Amino acid sequence: MSTQRSIPAFFAVAIAVFISLVLPEDVKAQDVYVPFKVQIAGGLCDSGPSPSSNPSITIDSNGTSTFMVTSILIKRGPMNPVDFSFLSVNGVTIDGTAFDTRTGNLFGPLGTEYGPLQSADIMGMPVRQTGMTSGPGGNFPHQIVADGAGAQDIVVRLFCRSDNRDMNIATILVAGLKKPADTVTVSYTPGH
Repeated sequence: MSTQRSIPAFFAVAIAVFISLVLPEDVKAQDVYVPFKVQIAGGLCDSGPSPSSNPSITIDSNGTSTFMVTSILIKRGPMNPVDFSFLSVNGVTIDGTAFDTRTGNLFGPLGTEYGPLQSADIMGMPVRQTGMTSGPGGNFPHQIVADGAGAQDIVVRLFCRSDNRDMNIATILVAGLKKPADTVTVSYTPGH
């Protein structure tokens, strides 16, 4: 009986050795992806009254191969908690193609003005979460795969408020998978 159990293990080892001998190193290396995590300071989240621009998070790879973003975590800074009941995602641009992915508010208000710093991962957020008049919608992507060539591979546009009040984003953390030699950068541009 012990001989029968070792035969499948023997075949598995033999197949692994065969694959390692047949495939050149450069072919094996091109299928390798490693996790990445980039954390940056946020800043004011200011959409302002019309005409205004929307704050944006830009994710860019210096490589020529694809990369994947699986998490965009936003931590709000201490401000009036009612302000954050307006924070939403307007849309995302991937490799130059814009997608309208409007969400409802991402943060519910806290009980006190300087309560705990709340966070939300916008990946997978429901669209029109708070019952906007245009219906239930779909959802923000759970993961985004971008080409990596060129500038501004992924741009996420936020909406803060339509009045003169500002909000504060403390930290933005972006995580995903990339090729080992590539570098992923993240930047935040406040609206004005």
